[in-house]
Parts: sequence; structure tokens; C-alpha cells
Amino acid sequence: MSDPRSCTALRNGPRWLASLFALACAALATQPSHATRAPGGPPVSEHFVGAAYDQEDGRLLYREEHWVVVEAARMTRLVLYQCPNGAPFARKWVRGAIDDPAPDFELEDRRNGMRQGVRTQGATREMYSQRNTAEPLRTAALSPRPNQIIDAGFDAYVREHWSQLTASEDPVIAFLVPSRLRDYELEVDTGQRQYEGSRMLRLRLKLDAWYGFAAPSIQLLYDLEQRRLRLYEGLSDLRDASGRSMRVRIEFAAHDHKDGATAADQSRAAAQPLVSRCDG
Repeated sequence: MSDPRSCTALRNGPRWLASLFALACAALATQPSHATRAPGGPPVSEHFVGAAYDQEDGRLLYREEHWVVVEAARMTRLVLYQCPNGAPFARKWVRGAIDDPAPDFELEDRRNGMRQGVRTQGATREMYSQRNTAEPLRTAALSPRPNQIIDAGFDAYVREHWSQLTASEDPVIAFLVPSRLRDYELEVDTGQRQYEGSRMLRLRLKLDAWYGFAAPSIQLLYDLEQRRLRLYEGLSDLRDASGRSMRVRIEFAAHDHKDGATAADQSRAAAQPLVSRCDG
């Protein structure tokens, strides 16, 4: 990654790198590669839940509930981010073709008014970001590039490149960071690891740059048999009530996964109002 803006931003030090890496990678925690009825098969409609815990003290910080609907060669994903008491505080929609590594998406966090995403308008695409209600909405045109990944498109990328990833090839992807209105190159380091009695594909992501050593580690574990994400460890793209980054461990338990979500299920879930704070 030779963009001179990267070197300029580096002068802000490791804290900036940590924030950047959180933005670039934590979205990966919200797109588990569950959407396969059989290993290597086509994606199917489904519903599942992930639980995010504080890496230091093990407290439950939030849950993320997913409804994925596959219809007419299109895939629509709804994610509700929920307080420990179950009240939703943030909502994300992801829309695109099946196995699209660069779909449109929109994310809203009602606690602080944050909004960000990518939208298609005719033949052009635009990325946008608003940090909170006190700041203006920023936009920029989005141009395609090789190995470009947008949000839940990482799910499609893993499915398409499964054989290469399990063969320990270490690709470089261009992951979009809407808050920066650009993408960043990330190296995907591959390997295997034992987790809860099963062999897992381990993916570790890091900035593909000479200063990548200063960024925190992001690790994902995929079940080799089911090709589903089971564990994410790293920085969350959501912030706590004080506006600070959170280091999380997100577990996707097999018993929290069910096939057969419908558009009606999505609509009912999307109708739930978002709360502006998590009480308790």
C-alpha cells in the first residue's frame, strides 16, 4: 500500500493504526460464512446469532442477529445489533447478487447517530459516512479494483477462494473503509487450529504495509467441515458508551443457526425500533 496518505496518517501513531484496523477488519465479524447448506454448495436463506464478549473480563457486550434471505439470484442480509437486554440499537442492511464480494450496505447506530455505507445510483456507486449527528455526511465516488471487498462480501470471498485459503495461500484483499472514504490492502495469513474439538481454518488479517506490525491482530476461525465462521477475535467496529474501541470475542454457536429465514421474517425484525442507549 503505497498511497502517500497512508504515510501521512502514520504520523498520528499506533492509536490511529488501531482505529483504522478496527474499521477495516471488525466488519468481518458481522458476516460469518454460514450461508452454505452443504460444504461448497450455494448460499441459502438462514437465521443465526453471534454473541460479543469483552476480551478482558468476559462480559457480554452485545449480540448480533442475522437474517439472510436468498431470492431470485439476490441476497439480502439484515443484522440487528442488540444490547445485553435484547433491545436493538443498530441496524445494517446488505444487498447484492449472490456471492457478490462488493455489495451495497447501510449501517446505522442510533446511540450516536453514526451512518455509513455504499449505495448504487444508476451506473455509479458512492460511499458515505457520518460519524455522529453533529457532523456532516461525507461522500465520495467508489471505483472498482481487483480483490475489492465490501462488508459482508468477505463471506462470498471466502466461499469462492476456499480451496486457496485451505491450501495456505496468503492473498491480499482491498477492504473498503467507508469512514475513510477509501479502501486499504490487507494481507490474509492462513493456517489451521484446533477449537472446541474440531479443526478450524484460521485467518489472520493485517495491514499490507511496512508499518503493519503496529496494528492489532484480527483472527477468524472457520469450521473446516461446515465452512462456517465460529469465532472472531479483535477490535469491534462498534464503540462503547464512552466512544472507545472495544476488543471483542464473538462466538457463533452451531445451535444458534437455523436455515429457512424469509423476507417476512426480515421485515418483522426490521420493524423493531432502535434504542438510543443500552440500559443496565
